[in-house]
Amino acid sequence: MGNWLKAHKILAAVALFLAALEVLFVFFVLLPLQEEMEDVHSDVESKFAQLKDHKWPMDGQKLQAYLNELQSSLDGKGKGKGASRSVREISQEALNKASGTFKGLLTQNYGSVADFLRGVSRLDYQAEYVRITKELKERGVTLSPSTLHLGEDVNTPYIYQSVMQLWTVERLVLLALDNGLAFAPAPNLRNAAAAVMVQPVCAWFETSQQTVPYLVEFPIRLVVEGTLENCEKFLDGLQEGENFLPVRRFEVQSVPPQLQGDSSEKLLPCKIRMTLECSSFLALGEN
Repeated sequence: MGNWLKAHKILAAVALFLAALEVLFVFFVLLPLQEEMEDVHSDVESKFAQLKDHKWPMDGQKLQAYLNELQSSLDGKGKGKGASRSVREISQEALNKASGTFKGLLTQNYGSVADFLRGVSRLDYQAEYVRITKELKERGVTLSPSTLHLGEDVNTPYIYQSVMQLWTVERLVLLALDNGLAFAPAPNLRNAAAAVMVQPVCAWFETSQQTVPYLVEFPIRLVVEGTLENCEKFLDGLQEGENFLPVRRFEVQSVPPQLQGDSSEKLLPCKIRMTLECSSFLALGEN
């Protein structure tokens, strides 16, 4: 290159510079674009496979029409007499009803669900435990920590859950007593404790990726005895007024009849034994 003319040297330098630019363009522009195109292509193929699996139409206009229909269902159609309720409204109404059982008690003591979650303390739980167990014992129902699965102290960071469990136990036991039912004794205990048992808390999530549930369920298992009429009244009361304590599991047995103590030797009215799980709920998204 030493014998090259100056113009040739300039052209060679420019050619080398352009070649270097081309290499850089390939590595830093074309190759990333190619990878991006491959990703897009793979995503499109995946979407088509999903459409085929769900047997949805492959036509874009039909899919848009279907999307608009779903959106209308989600948001509701129009206003006035011919309007339809939206899925959001129905969903919110269901959540309000589900968590309405203790809405008044919670609002009176804490103001809102958010304040309840933040403000309820271990001392609050202990005070409620003493109050409720004492109140129910005066009504003839003894609760044993080993059967109830709750004691005067609990080892959990979620104190609100234990308080909700106590409130649910109280509401169910009082409802059963007010409807003339008696509690069967817990098995394998000498202190004649009632068969009332707190079950594990259930959390409901909108998607599998969420870490905070939108709804928390507090199941309680209990075994009661009484006439068929009293049992029916109790079951009706589970969803009357502010109560929303639906039955999750249910089992009915006939209690063997007993003879009266007088000389008539008549059979007492037949009683049944119900073993059931009922739940209360708390919507965490409420204010």
